Amino acid sequence: MLFLRKKILLLFCLIQFGQATAAGPITHAYLAERFLENFPRENFEAEKSFMIGTLYPDIRYISKVHRKETHIDANTLDDILEEPDPFIAGAKFHTYVDKERNIYVLASNVYPRLMPNAPINFRALLIKLIEDEYLLSKLDWKNYLSLLSKVHQGELSQGVPEATVKRWHTFLTLYFRSSPLSFLSLMSLLKNPVGPYSQKEALLVLPDFKKAMENPAFKDYVYGMVAIFENHIQTKKRQIKPLIAPNPQASDPRCQ
Repeated sequence: MLFLRKKILLLFCLIQFGQATAAGPITHAYLAERFLENFPRENFEAEKSFMIGTLYPDIRYISKVHRKETHIDANTLDDILEEPDPFIAGAKFHTYVDKERNIYVLASNVYPRLMPNAPINFRALLIKLIEDEYLLSKLDWKNYLSLLSKVHQGELSQGVPEATVKRWHTFLTLYFRSSPLSFLSLMSLLKNPVGPYSQKEALLVLPDFKKAMENPAFKDYVYGMVAIFENHIQTKKRQIKPLIAPNPQASDPRCQ
């Protein structure tokens, strides 16, 4: 009986972790912006490379590249802060976000609590789209049109064909420029997908997506996730000591 219970528990964990998939592009972009605001890179070009690096790993959805080829392991914010290459640092931040978000998804019990009737195979996609829909309003999508208007050197260094990178940029541009809901509505009308979502997936997810956006509990879930990341960033910021000790005379009125 004990063995059977352990097997049932293991099966339950596998199902849960199977549904705790990665974050969407807009969520990755928004959290990367929050990170850079608190830990800026050396210049604007480096910050652009970081942003491209954090959007790049999920190119695997439209290519034959395996996840391990685009996702560089990172377990802590130190792994990102200590990386000298801004593109690689961005890619590491992508992996960090996926890991921490998965912990939050499971801890929040979002699937049985907020979407018990949604198709099981598409719950992970649905919650990803919901997160992106809420966070899109916090981004200036016009900045991403410029960012995605060309292929960056870091993307070409990963072995993915340039044509595939351009196709990924086309999807991201359309996704950022419209909205996840509008994009999915468009995909439901097209037999040939523009991005990683097929017409079948769009048709299955759309009704629950629209219904979810009317439920204020999802907003609480999304901003609860953002608060977790904000806490991680601010905690790390407090831990980092200034490289140069403050000059005690600087605030002494006798020295002015």
